[in-house]
Amino acid sequence: MKYFQVASIIALFFALLQCTPKTTQKVADTDKDTPKEKPVNLDSILQDPCRTWTQLPNKDEIIEMHVIYRDFMNTDKYDDAFPYWERVFKAAPRADGKRWTHFEDGLTLYKYKYEKATDEQEKQAFVNKMKDIANLWKTCASRDGNLTKSNGELAFNLFYNYRDIFGDAYIYDLFDKAVAHAGEAIPVYIFNPFSRLLVDMTKAKAIEQDKASQMATRLLKGLDYGLKHCEGEACKSWDIVQSYTPDVLGRLERIRGFYDCDYYKMRYLPAFKEDPSNCEVIDEVFHKLRWAGCSENDPDVAAVISAKSTHCKVMTKNPDLLAASQNMEAGQFTKAIQHYKTYMSKATDNEKKAKIAFRIAQIYYAYLKNFPSARKYALMAAKLKPHWGAPYLLIGTLYASSGPLCGSGRGWNSQMVVWPAIDKWNYAKKIDPSAASKANKLINTYSQYMPDYAEIHQRLLKPGQKIKVGCWINETTTIRPAP
Repeated sequence: MKYFQVASIIALFFALLQCTPKTTQKVADTDKDTPKEKPVNLDSILQDPCRTWTQLPNKDEIIEMHVIYRDFMNTDKYDDAFPYWERVFKAAPRADGKRWTHFEDGLTLYKYKYEKATDEQEKQAFVNKMKDIANLWKTCASRDGNLTKSNGELAFNLFYNYRDIFGDAYIYDLFDKAVAHAGEAIPVYIFNPFSRLLVDMTKAKAIEQDKASQMATRLLKGLDYGLKHCEGEACKSWDIVQSYTPDVLGRLERIRGFYDCDYYKMRYLPAFKEDPSNCEVIDEVFHKLRWAGCSENDPDVAAVISAKSTHCKVMTKNPDLLAASQNMEAGQFTKAIQHYKTYMSKATDNEKKAKIAFRIAQIYYAYLKNFPSARKYALMAAKLKPHWGAPYLLIGTLYASSGPLCGSGRGWNSQMVVWPAIDKWNYAKKIDPSAASKANKLINTYSQYMPDYAEIHQRLLKPGQKIKVGCWINETTTIRPAP
């Protein structure tokens, strides 16, 4: 690597002695009885690409320059910081051996140069410098005992700040290595970015489906382990991950065979067990288990089938509704929607049309993950049947589930979607008292995921102000801090 030629480092030492401020040193009295220090093997040190300043004879000068450039970094004076950082990084890439600051700052500085550059050749040169830094980071990380932490932190940094520069495959490999060495206890910060990356690459067919399926299952099991073993304040971070990662990975349910029957049972059976006579719940769980190819001899599946025959009998001779029901059972969700739409075009009873429109909205949400279309038909149902809270409960759920669509799983964009969601849930219970219990439960669950006061204040905003939430939602809402 160009940074680490021995000759340049030796030249750097002489330059530092000439151009940096000198510190006052006490001259020790000579004493023939004083033991002599073991001579430093400078050549050996300089051959180490992961050297620290603790090993260098001029470490005081290196530390002083570190302090200078860090002061410039803290005030965003990147042009002033760069020459000091460059000298320090050449001398001691690993700083004191306990931090990755020089690597992180190097990526920041070269990204700054990259964004300012107008010449494509120059921009590419800066990209190459950033890749050199990241590759050295990986090299040094491999020598640390905790490969999960070192690879995971680098992957996290690159995903949120340099994804377009390094590319998904490079970052995925780092996350993959981090998880491989983690055992059951995967660090909480890995879940949201890695789940998003996994889904994007799976959809782009950049990962083999079997490998992607195994990793998705590994993440879900790791999340379950983290939720069970977290303590105190740490559980808040796990709760945030719980509100994001399963929904992101759930988008891969559209790929038939991606998840096995156990996944669908783990995710959907709790809703059935909580409300075993609710036909809407029964139907969704039944269709999910059928889509998964679960055996009807499985006791859990048999219980759902029994509940369906008891509570959800199809009491119609209408050919369109019968065809839609058959398509749903066969997992042909798009065809089912077409039959429902045909029924609506012929029906004259607004209440019946409202129920079918709402059914279409549910299919778009639960099975096809098409949120805009789900909202369209939920609003249609609400218009056909005024004072019905269910469509607004669904729209609020669509909004609250949009963190993966509107943000990267952390921070402002992923959290602010809760505000319009709560608006819809409040409206549902306002117009329909029967919706109040479910609305209150949703509000209590999701309020904790709103941005906190510090995040609001950081953006020079105040609680009570109006703000527009973009993404596919495009609604104006009120700013509220998390309780």
